Amino acid sequence: MTPAQPRLGQHEAHRRRAGQLWAFSKEVDTKYSPRHRFGPGDAVQVADYRGKFTAHAYINRRSRYCRVTLS
Repeated sequence: MTPAQPRLGQHEAHRRRAGQLWAFSKEVDTKYSPRHRFGPGDAVQVADYRGKFTAHAYINRRSRYCRVTLS
């Protein structure tokens, strides 16, 4: 089973390249990846705005941010 894949907004890529280890919920592109698709603590594969894999993470749609573990 492939994990769900939240997609970050176009302007968030610079934070990932700088080594930021979290993504705020407002940085997730909700048109592509609506929050209701994710449950609390779901393991996800985070993608950039182009759909390219960026990181593995756990996500909580009720939280202000999700912790991202870069790979």
